[in-house]
Amino acid sequence: MTDEQKKAASLEQRWQNALLEEQRLNDLEQRVSRDEVAATELGQLPNFPRKFLCIHPLVYHSISVVPEHRQLFVKMAFWDWVAVCILLVANCVVAIGVTSAPIRSNVAVNHDINKVLNGVLAILYLIGIPLSFLLWYWRIYRGCSTGRPPQHILALCGLFIALAQAIFALVGSESYGVCGIILAKWIQETRATGVVVPVAVIAVLWAVQAVFTCYMITKMFIFYRRDLAARRAARRHGINVVG
Repeated sequence: MTDEQKKAASLEQRWQNALLEEQRLNDLEQRVSRDEVAATELGQLPNFPRKFLCIHPLVYHSISVVPEHRQLFVKMAFWDWVAVCILLVANCVVAIGVTSAPIRSNVAVNHDINKVLNGVLAILYLIGIPLSFLLWYWRIYRGCSTGRPPQHILALCGLFIALAQAIFALVGSESYGVCGIILAKWIQETRATGVVVPVAVIAVLWAVQAVFTCYMITKMFIFYRRDLAARRAARRHGINVVG
């Protein structure tokens, strides 16, 4: 190899090292920005949920801290959580209401729905309102705003739990406080015409929720893979540059 070729090879190697260093600095800048956002959040006063009666804000929540290209997904997840809250309340009201309707006079049944167990469970499921926020929405928000893989993993675990709950509600076994397929069939066979309609509507909404939860699982897995790859690349580039 001539001196000129050696010089060209040396310049090319320096150029590659410079590119790697630039990439490392860019990744470091993004990490610092995320840490600054996290530190800013720690310094902010809690603003969610809104103060109402005995309810006081517990956490600081602002979608503006989420990177712009992920804000739409986080907004969708937030409004889906709101929809789940409404759905749980509607499920409770309908599950208790339709089972309290009288049995048709021309229908003979050996056993009816256990109204006490059905009502207790329907009310108990309302605990899903704060649990769904903690188990999956808050983890989605934190994962998308910080880019930390552990938050993505926690969000995925919470979403799988939410998917299992939506499927369970969609099936809707009798006396279990959920408006699903089995309960709708039983109500149609034993109650007056039209009583089954709200149960069927709730069952359809549970099906929609299950489908959307699958979508959120897919998106969070994609974000997890991207953020994990970015962190690995940052570490690898840092090692290469130093070496």
